[in-house]
Amino acid sequence: MPPTVHLIRHAEGTHNLSAANYSIHDPGLTARGEQQARDLAARITELQADGGADIDLVLASPLRRTLTTALAGFAPQLARKRPAAIYAWPDVQEVSALPCDCGSALAAVQKEFGRELVNYDIVENGWELKQGKYANTEPAVTARAQAAREWLRKQPHKDIAVFSHGCLLHFLTDDWEGTDSPQGTSWDKTELRSFTFSSEEKDDAVLVETLKSRERRGSAPALTGQEQKRLRKATMRLWTEWGILE
Repeated sequence: MPPTVHLIRHAEGTHNLSAANYSIHDPGLTARGEQQARDLAARITELQADGGADIDLVLASPLRRTLTTALAGFAPQLARKRPAAIYAWPDVQEVSALPCDCGSALAAVQKEFGRELVNYDIVENGWELKQGKYANTEPAVTARAQAAREWLRKQPHKDIAVFSHGCLLHFLTDDWEGTDSPQGTSWDKTELRSFTFSSEEKDDAVLVETLKSRERRGSAPALTGQEQKRLRKATMRLWTEWGILE
């Protein structure tokens, strides 16, 4: 049976404070963001205590803000070695090629975060370069998100947590609500949404948000497929104008 995937956006980063900070390369969290990440730990513990999840695989974009959020959010579980480490996963890095959305070289990430609590087995050298499958073009990001979903669907785990970024999460879920906001995303900092894989799409890995997840965030009924397609088309146009996509 395919896993339930719990998607989480990172806590507040320095670049979130103003557009002027988009020029900061691979920014870390603000003091408020660090507190948000600590608060997330309690929410994750509560989710698991209620029987709503049994997360034993945690993945995070290798950017500083996502790794830092993941390490704080799963600090109690890491202390018990369940999971033993966070897996850095380049496939869920952010979309744009702005400095704030570009990661650091693998050696630099390893030096900052160490090897005890972060596993780098699926990080290749050059992952931080926005080229090839990591290019910020609509076809490349669409293919990357599809490959990520297919990889997740094959994993032999009941529950998986993935820490990612506002724009990429829309590609990953193919849910385009809120993409016209000034932030370019409807995902709040450290917001957690839970998804299962559609049983109706045998050949395509399609994520569907669970009813409990939608209730948790007080969301209205999901948009239809046609509504999502129209919204995606408008989003691609808008994000290209904003420089998120080439």
